[in-house]
Amino acid sequence: ALIKNQIWELDLKNKKIKETANGNGLIIKEEGGLQLQFTGSPNRFTDELLINYPENNSRISFGSLFNDSKIITLPEKCAINGFKVYCAVPVEVLGNILLPDDYYKRKFITQDAFYLINIDSQKKSAAAELVYDPEIQIDAVDLTVNDGKLYFINRVDSRLYSVKL
Repeated sequence: ALIKNQIWELDLKNKKIKETANGNGLIIKEEGGLQLQFTGSPNRFTDELLINYPENNSRISFGSLFNDSKIITLPEKCAINGFKVYCAVPVEVLGNILLPDDYYKRKFITQDAFYLINIDSQKKSAAAELVYDPEIQIDAVDLTVNDGKLYFINRVDSRLYSVKL
């Protein structure tokens, strides 16, 4: 999270190169014109996940959707489906950890709830029939949407799960 990363765009046709993004602990997931951009920092509470829609120059801060900048998730805990973004979001605010490093090193697991973020209205809502249950540990990654279901791998047991949307 402390290493400054850069992402460059290479235009082979015009033989040009330009920097498109930079930041500490930079992770980008892009699909269908939407982009999720995570930037880490040494201070956990200044980590940021942005939802970018470059076509109309709009940018949504993930924390602002929850009215709490401390709420954060990683791009691999989200699926992009058209102008909808489905994310597994930790139920508890993550404390003094270094993202994404500590997550990748499995120093902790999260207890997630699923949310739908509608890019057009810039609002969030509960996304799945899965009711939050503290007895069921779900740390969802590699989310994908197909045939009205949200599929994910649960890091707790490495199994594939689906929930009806």
